[in-house]
Amino acid sequence: MWEDILQPADLLLPEDISSIGQTMMMHDANGLPDVKACRLALIGLPDANGEHQAANAIRQQLYTLQKGAWDFDFADLGNVPAGRDHVDTLVAIEDVAKELIQRQCIPIFIGGQSQDALGLYKAYASLEQLVNMAVISSGIAMGDDHQAADASNWLTHVLMSKPYHLFHLACLAYQTYFVPEETLTIMEKMHFEALRIGQIKGTMAAAEPLLRDMDIIVADNASMGSVDAPGQISPNPNGLSSVDFCQAMRYAGMSDKSSSLMLTGYHPTLDPHGHNAMALAQGIWYIAEGIQWRKGDYPHRPVKDYLKFTVWLEGDEGHEMVFYKSPLSERWWMVVPASPSESARKSMIPCSHEDYLQALKGDIPDRWWKASRRAI
Repeated sequence: MWEDILQPADLLLPEDISSIGQTMMMHDANGLPDVKACRLALIGLPDANGEHQAANAIRQQLYTLQKGAWDFDFADLGNVPAGRDHVDTLVAIEDVAKELIQRQCIPIFIGGQSQDALGLYKAYASLEQLVNMAVISSGIAMGDDHQAADASNWLTHVLMSKPYHLFHLACLAYQTYFVPEETLTIMEKMHFEALRIGQIKGTMAAAEPLLRDMDIIVADNASMGSVDAPGQISPNPNGLSSVDFCQAMRYAGMSDKSSSLMLTGYHPTLDPHGHNAMALAQGIWYIAEGIQWRKGDYPHRPVKDYLKFTVWLEGDEGHEMVFYKSPLSERWWMVVPASPSESARKSMIPCSHEDYLQALKGDIPDRWWKASRRAI
């Protein structure tokens, strides 16, 4: 049984009765909490040495934060133990994630290594579900897949796994000097989306439509610069600020589509004062805050409840673009035909108000082009 996989973290809790540590539902000596009652669940992953120092350092900081005005239960389900090899760990992640997703409880996996996201992806594959995945990282892990999965190539393993269940991939906050040109070419040819750090640092709202469209969000600690995140193997002066990171996590939580998250790549031995662990803990706090602010927007709310905007685009074969705006959240979507020759088959993808303004000027947004080609 998947419940038998997890082990209690068994950490000291703060005395403050209004802290997260005192209000969370805990896996303890009495067993697991009732997952059916939980909206959000924290699970620790093993470090490369098989211990759980990273996960426990993050949760120790999280426990001290004040619980938000949340109307749902948040549980700490403990840690996934290290397997005999990494394959065992991936299988355990897959089993736990699959069960929680089916029970509509959102798992947040913390600690571990970037390649652990393979187990999360396989959970959706085993559910035979097409999946959209966002990766927030300074690089794009598309190295040689002939090598065992690691931090440099795990995305290649996702792309090469069969049967194919990845519908869309978005890479956010990448830094161009860390990414080979051929990797960006692959992203372009597959009509995936990538936003450089310069496109979103300090203006994280530009990433919100992408995060709103994702089932899985994987955030690498190295997406932040070393000043805010010293606990990373390769120090980097550039990167997201901890404020940017928390904004991204809030948007991820607010998405009515996101159903799992993973925060990886933290090395507590390089973070002696717990500065980095607190930044990640605050990111988790903002995930919960975002979930509280979910509006039940598309795909949960029928289109008839939205404000509709139609833009006519001139050209050799002029056509219209249709946008919808939620009166509750004021967020935008645009209609994308599944194929340019099959206008009857349409879908809605998140967009921004700026995309609508761009269409008013007669220009088709880049997101529309890529989405229409992915659906062919």
